[in-house]
Amino acid sequence: MNKIVKILMKRDHMNEADARELVGSVREDITRGIAEGIYTYEDVACIIEDDLGLEPDYMDLLLI
Repeated sequence: MNKIVKILMKRDHMNEADARELVGSVREDITRGIAEGIYTYEDVACIIEDDLGLEPDYMDLLLI
């Protein structure tokens, strides 16, 4: 199970399906934004912080 999913389940008391859905949605948004040249590194860091409540250090785990 993805480390980010585990964090969301424990910290936010989410069930696994909801946590996976959120992570998938954020990952899809970020990868699309990067591919289209819309998002910078700073944008991605803000999205991770705002949508997942995580530090940008988790970017690698999210985009793997």
